[in-house]
Amino acid sequence: MNNEDEETTGLVPLPSSALSRVGSTSLVQRGMQDRLAAEEAEQWVKKGWSLSVQGQHEQAILWYRKAVEKGLASAQCRLAFAYECGWGVPKDDNQAAEWYRKAAEQGDADGQFMLAVMYQEGRGVHHDPEQAISWFRKSAEQGDEGAQMILGTLYEEGKIVPQDYPQAAFWYLKVVAVFDYFEEIQRRLGHMYENGLGVQKDLEQAVHWYRKAAEQGSELAKAALATLQMAKIPEPSKSKPTSESEPRYTKLSGEQKDRVLDDLKEHTRILDQRQLD
Repeated sequence: MNNEDEETTGLVPLPSSALSRVGSTSLVQRGMQDRLAAEEAEQWVKKGWSLSVQGQHEQAILWYRKAVEKGLASAQCRLAFAYECGWGVPKDDNQAAEWYRKAAEQGDADGQFMLAVMYQEGRGVHHDPEQAISWFRKSAEQGDEGAQMILGTLYEEGKIVPQDYPQAAFWYLKVVAVFDYFEEIQRRLGHMYENGLGVQKDLEQAVHWYRKAAEQGSELAKAALATLQMAKIPEPSKSKPTSESEPRYTKLSGEQKDRVLDDLKEHTRILDQRQLD
């Protein structure tokens, strides 16, 4: 714009830096609006679930659909679950799988897990073990403990995938590094340490994990623990709940936690090296 144009319009051109700042401000405002819209949609999902718990499934569906219009993955999962169960809508596995897929493709761990289950069971989609494993892995990598446990079990037992004890141990260690109360995973870890399956054989570690599972009532763990105790394997120090109201499991000590994390790092290294080879 020249001087003559400025006189005609009465406008002075903005410097490029100012234009850039205006654009940035607009983006920030848009981002805040999107965040607020997402938070509002999350409240709609919570309201829908609250209604569903009370048996008001048709009303819940209205709130889920309202949130789905905003593209919210958690709403897509709830709507999928409603179709899977026939809550407020006709039971329809095809619709359930479609909505789980929409959530999964947005990176939602719950959606990925449930889509994997659908592929594993052949509901709403064709039975496809490879797709099931792929989606279980995506969910597990985001920290979903259910997916981690399933992957560990499949690799340990050689179901769907070739038997792979290091992979099984890796996913079991992921679970116990965070959660203290999955007795079956603790028992399986005890078995792996006892027999050197995917981990270095370590009878003291076997006793440790069998004991934690036994404290929660695992009869198999109690039997395995009794066998090792008869062989006079040293048992790590333990503390028992002081009342029935307290949980039967005990939290990992700092030293035990470090051991789990060290073993997890070693398994990560082993699996990474496999990929390079």
